[in-house]
Amino acid sequence: MPIPAPAITTTDVARFPQIKSKDLNGHAVTLPQDLPGERSVVILGWQRDQQPSIESWAKAMAPSAGAAWLSVPVIDTSNHFLRMIISSSMRHGIPNHAWWPHIVALYTRKADFNRTVGVADEAKVQALVVDRAGNILERVVGDYTEAGADRLRAALR
Repeated sequence: MPIPAPAITTTDVARFPQIKSKDLNGHAVTLPQDLPGERSVVILGWQRDQQPSIESWAKAMAPSAGAAWLSVPVIDTSNHFLRMIISSSMRHGIPNHAWWPHIVALYTRKADFNRTVGVADEAKVQALVVDRAGNILERVVGDYTEAGADRLRAALR
């Protein structure tokens, strides 16, 4: 059962909340403490048609020197049966098994999660640099650009 993201007020700083899930291999993950690096790129998406943008960010960040990354689809359901179907569909849609540990779907209340993380609009993918304490150190909104990737790489240092 996912842990709902805590609500924040406008005086709070956007943070990545503690939330439990599984990667596509089925391994339990608690974010942000189980992020793959001390600082990691977290690529957030909310809609299926954002997949090309998510993949472009992932492909750009994966080979970067020491760039730990996760693709994190944010899905608004707590229904266990739907979660199994969605996860299975993602596994079938991503034939590269090497990417499976890097994909962690968050089944949570999107509105609460978005408010906590500081997301005002789900229309565009967001690439964040997050540390294991949940601090969001950098944010790039939209499709991959080299300038955006440079900002993320700088924040990873």
